[in-house]
Amino acid sequence: SLSSEIYTLKNNNQDYKDKVNELNSVVTALKDTYPDLTANINENTGAYELNIAQVEKLTKAQQENAKAKAYTVLENNNVKVLISNYSNEVKLNKIDALILSRLSYLRFKPVKNIRLFEAIDSYLARDDYKEIALASQDIELILRLRQSRRFKNLLIYDISDDFDSRIDKQFAAMTILINSKTAFISYRGTDDTLTGWKEDFNMAFMDEVPSQIEAVNYLDNIAAKSFYSFILGGHSKGGNLAVYAAVKSGTSYKRIKDVYNFDGPGFSFSLSSFEKYNKLKGRFHTYIPQSSIIGLLMDHEDEYTIVKSTQIGLMQHDIYSWLIKGREFILSDELTKDSVVLEKALHEWLRNTDKEKREQFVEAIFTLLKQPDENKTSLFSRIYDNISYITSSIKNLSTEERRVIVDSLSSLIKTIARSYSGENSGQTD
Repeated sequence: SLSSEIYTLKNNNQDYKDKVNELNSVVTALKDTYPDLTANINENTGAYELNIAQVEKLTKAQQENAKAKAYTVLENNNVKVLISNYSNEVKLNKIDALILSRLSYLRFKPVKNIRLFEAIDSYLARDDYKEIALASQDIELILRLRQSRRFKNLLIYDISDDFDSRIDKQFAAMTILINSKTAFISYRGTDDTLTGWKEDFNMAFMDEVPSQIEAVNYLDNIAAKSFYSFILGGHSKGGNLAVYAAVKSGTSYKRIKDVYNFDGPGFSFSLSSFEKYNKLKGRFHTYIPQSSIIGLLMDHEDEYTIVKSTQIGLMQHDIYSWLIKGREFILSDELTKDSVVLEKALHEWLRNTDKEKREQFVEAIFTLLKQPDENKTSLFSRIYDNISYITSSIKNLSTEERRVIVDSLSSLIKTIARSYSGENSGQTD
């Protein structure tokens, strides 16, 4: 549990039975101070962990007393207990990367540096903190992180939030210091604003969108004023930005250890054409759900790991639906049929539709979405609250704009239908 304080016991020179006895002696020694103490063996690492559910409610004196008892017992049994910050004892893993990638969705105040628990406190002090959260689960996440010894003291700095509807730019990023040598750069994915989605759609016909340029500049600027090695990560568009920043950065690419892309869309070009991509190959880690749509758009990395989800279809893009056990994702051996068919259809449609027509289609669609209520920035509020208005306002589009929308949608639907037909005939054969 993220909200638990964890003590890890390590001794590789004793057999299993002796270790269990030592663990039990520690539990007994601490039981009077920590009534909710439980102990278990971590299946992934083989380490012994004591999970203390009520640690935050204890006074400092009680905690020190508990530590003293633990040291006494463990010294007698010749086992070392690691009381220090959990984050310093266990290497950053893929689940950590997913959590840190999600953090950039939170609208923390842009500041130079701040501890995570301080940023969370400041966020929760806002009257509208629930309204500005992209997902309700984000609130539950930060409440847990606020109590976690692994995360709460992490230093966040250079929080950036750059939004400009005039140029279809929705960019945000933050740098999170993992230890004295490594920093994690978290790139925000698409929010629910019209501008954010418009920038995503622009990727269908633009070689480079404003957030991608900003992502490269952000990495290079952080690298120029520090000596850290970097881990980059992001979900959705944030994953795309992490990959793009890595392959387009300056000399800072040499300091990149890993790049995590969680169901981020691909590119209008082949990544293998970039020298830095080939040099960094093996450091890219791409995770997509079993019915992925977003993560398979356009040209993407050939290697990806498929994660099981509790949702269906496009809703699997929500990382809170991804199945996790301990420090590992629960994996699927293959994509669903629908995901494979849609990937094939969308690739065919993009291949057969030139960039000029794609641009016309995107501009026409978003011209339509802009009409109902100029005071609304949320894409979804525009669609759901104004569906009848949008339907009736189609007549306000020019003849050319209506033709572009109808022709493009017709072409896409026919392509999807052919893909499904081909898939079914292939199964019959």
